[in-house]
Amino acid sequence: MSFLIQCGAGAVGTSTITVEACDDTTPTNTEAIPFTYHECIFGDTFSEVRQAEASGFTTAAAANKVYKIEVDAQALAKSGYSYVRLKSVEVTDDPVVGGVIAILTGGRYVQEVSDSVLV
Repeated sequence: MSFLIQCGAGAVGTSTITVEACDDTTPTNTEAIPFTYHECIFGDTFSEVRQAEASGFTTAAAANKVYKIEVDAQALAKSGYSYVRLKSVEVTDDPVVGGVIAILTGGRYVQEVSDSVLV
């Protein structure tokens, strides 16, 4: 599973990013797990792959940045949980416009997806 974090306007605000394994969709129980990430702070060049411990990492104070978070299926399985979520906790109180996209990769049951939702 991958998460893309896109941050636009807001050059001062920062957050701590963690990934949590969860026991259900509510969730009732969670456990922070390690993950890898790339960051693109300036321009269109991503950093080398970085390893984040379960405690996560703090985003850079910069506008127009992108983070690519990769969650290893084995790290999730090791937790004993089947669900995963991205958690962002504000560190520096200054608004940042942005969004998060979750992308499922390496599915257990892979099949072709129709180009149309009407067919």
